[in-house]
Amino acid sequence: MKNDEYVLLTNQDSVIGIITGFENQTLNHGLFHWLGVKAFKDGDLSLSQLANLLGLNRLNTIEILGHLNIPIADYDLSEDLKTLNILLDERNC
Repeated sequence: MKNDEYVLLTNQDSVIGIITGFENQTLNHGLFHWLGVKAFKDGDLSLSQLANLLGLNRLNTIEILGHLNIPIADYDLSEDLKTLNILLDERNC
């Protein structure tokens, strides 16, 4: 595939995807960064890996994620509260 070639995947009248090589210049205009942020959000990239991909330090990457309302940690407080309740119940027995 040449640098400017791509394949559109369609389903009837809708475009559902695109196939292109990583050397395609379109990727340098935001798509590659968007894919990195999406991969971070989905748990496929670490914060450090995303920062490297974006060419930023971790603090600036955290700021960008904040502007996009993407949490930097997946934390479930309810699970910790359940664990604490179990431990307190065991201690009171």
